[in-house]
Amino acid sequence: MAGERLCIDGFTEISAVCTHPSFTGRGFAMQLIAHVTNKNINEVSLPFLHFVSSNSRAGKIYELLGYSKIRTIEFSQLSFNHLG
Repeated sequence: MAGERLCIDGFTEISAVCTHPSFTGRGFAMQLIAHVTNKNINEVSLPFLHFVSSNSRAGKIYELLGYSKIRTIEFSQLSFNHLG
């Protein structure tokens, strides 16, 4: 599956790209991303996406489809102990 999430001023985020683990490596994710990318370009909306840097497979697919890295964003995970 693949979808769109955020749409702002001529930009559309491609989101929720995933395939069932039994079908990994068959090119389905690439076909989905290409389809949504082409749809957006035909609608004169520039597609963009993001992924976790540890997901090298996703990065490779996006690169093969012509996407390029614009920036890296660092995230931190916080946890709190509830004292009650």
